[in-house]
Amino acid sequence: MEVDVECNKPLIVTVSQKKKVKRKAILYRFSFFACMNICMILAFFTSNLGGSKGLINGNFVIWYFAVPLIYFEAGLCCNYRALFSVFRDGYLLSFLMIFIYVLIPIVARIGSYLLGSAGVNSRLLKGIEVLHCLPPPFSTSLVLSRIANADIPTSVVTILICHFGGMLLSPILLYIMLGATVPPLTEINLREITYSTLIPLAIGVSLRSICFKEQQSVASLSQVDRTKWISQVLLLLTAYNLFCDAFTIDAAALYAIDILLCVFIACLSQVLMTCICWTLCSTWLSQDVLLATVFTCTYKSIGFGGWLMRTAFRNTVQTAAVNLPLGILTVAQLLLGSLLASWLAP
Repeated sequence: MEVDVECNKPLIVTVSQKKKVKRKAILYRFSFFACMNICMILAFFTSNLGGSKGLINGNFVIWYFAVPLIYFEAGLCCNYRALFSVFRDGYLLSFLMIFIYVLIPIVARIGSYLLGSAGVNSRLLKGIEVLHCLPPPFSTSLVLSRIANADIPTSVVTILICHFGGMLLSPILLYIMLGATVPPLTEINLREITYSTLIPLAIGVSLRSICFKEQQSVASLSQVDRTKWISQVLLLLTAYNLFCDAFTIDAAALYAIDILLCVFIACLSQVLMTCICWTLCSTWLSQDVLLATVFTCTYKSIGFGGWLMRTAFRNTVQTAAVNLPLGILTVAQLLLGSLLASWLAP
C-alpha cells in the first residue's frame, strides 16, 4: 500500500479525503443557485402569498426592507475614495450607457425584425423590445456581483448612474422603437428611490469609515466580508416575490408555442448579452471590474419595466402578450444570474 509521505497515511485515504473536500466546495459554491431554485418552487405553489397582489405586499418588502438593507451592506464594503474613483471613470460609464441604451436596443430591434418575419407573435415581440430598453435593477446586479466577488464600488456606482439615467432614456427609446408614448418620470417616486438606495449607502460608507478608519487591513476586510450572507438572503426574499408575480401573469389568451418561444428567447437573450459584454470588456478591464460591468449591463429592472408596460400599453388585449416576457425574464435572469455568479465565485 502506498503511503502519503507528508501525512504518513495511506494514499487511498488521502485521495478520498481530497474528493470529499472538493465535493463540499462545489456544494458550497452552488448553494445560492440551489436556494434560488427552491424559492422558485415555493413561489409556484404559494404564488397567492407573495408578489405585488399577494397577502404579503411584495413591493413594500422589496422597497422598504430588502433594497435599503442591501445598499447599507454594500456601503460597509466601500469607501468614499473608491466610489469617487469609479464616478470619475468617464470611459467605463460612457461604455455602459452606450451598451445598455444603444447597442442592446439595436440588437433587440434586429432580432425582433427577424423573429417577426418568421411569424412570431408581434405583441410578444413588443414586450421583448421593451425589456431591452430597461435600465439595470437596483438589487439583483449588486448582489450577484457581491457573490461573484466583483468590484463592489464599481457595481454600486454603475448601477445607480445607469438606472437613474434610464429613467429618462428608457421612455425615449420606447418612443423611438415602438412609438409608445411614456412621459418620463411620471408615477416614479424619486424620494422613495433615494430613501431606499442613496441614504442607506451613505450610512453604510460612513459607518465603515468610522469603525475601520479607512484602514484596508486584512482583519477589517474579513469582518466586513462576514455580512455577505445578508445581501444573499435579501435577494432570495426579493426573488420569491418576483417569482410570485411571474407565476400569476394571465397567459390564457396566448398559445403554448408563444409561451415556449418567449422562454427560449428570454434565456437566449440573457446568454447573448452576457457573451457580448464579456467579449467587449475582457480586453481592457480587470477581472473584478469586468464581473461588475457584466452584471450591470446584462440585467434589467423588472419593477421599472412593469411601470413602462402599464403606461405604454393600456389596451387589455395586448397586456398579456406584452407582459409575458417581463415575467419570464424575471425567472431567467435570476436563475441564470445566480448560476453564473455561483460559478464565478472564488
